[in-house]
Amino acid sequence: MVAKSSGDSLSAAVGLPEEHAEWGNNLVPLAVALVLATILLALFTIYLRSDFLIRIFRPLVALLSVATIALTILVGHSGAEAVWKDRYASAKVPLALSLDQYTAEEVSRHNSATDCWTIVDGFVYDVTTFTRRHPGGSKNIEKMCGVNSTEDYLDEHDGQREPKEWLESLKIGSLK
Repeated sequence: MVAKSSGDSLSAAVGLPEEHAEWGNNLVPLAVALVLATILLALFTIYLRSDFLIRIFRPLVALLSVATIALTILVGHSGAEAVWKDRYASAKVPLALSLDQYTAEEVSRHNSATDCWTIVDGFVYDVTTFTRRHPGGSKNIEKMCGVNSTEDYLDEHDGQREPKEWLESLKIGSLK
């Protein structure tokens, strides 16, 4: 019931993610088979005490358990990917595709958390929207507002791919 409700919500939000729906539809009969095989194994173990049937159902229950876990992971992953893949990619699209030129004085006027520009390695970035999303906290970004923060940025993130990608998505120009 809960899974169906969340699936309906996912479908309303991002359309029907076909791969996720297919994996989810395959999970139901597999889970039912696991429950039935487990009940039968319990019945053969506790009440009927059939060694032959126990030897058949133990590996079957183990196999169904592993398959159910694997399919549950695939369902979850495909659902998460359907929701976040495009949003994550679009968040990395640069704000400005053509580079304007700014002076350090112009950048210095954008020195608050609600209007935050910074300079890193000769380029100007509008990091206002990233302030609240920064994994290290907003204070780390707010101290960059209106100033050349090349040294601080490189001290913290030099050589790291993901911070560089995020920063590039916020580039609005270069320094005059």
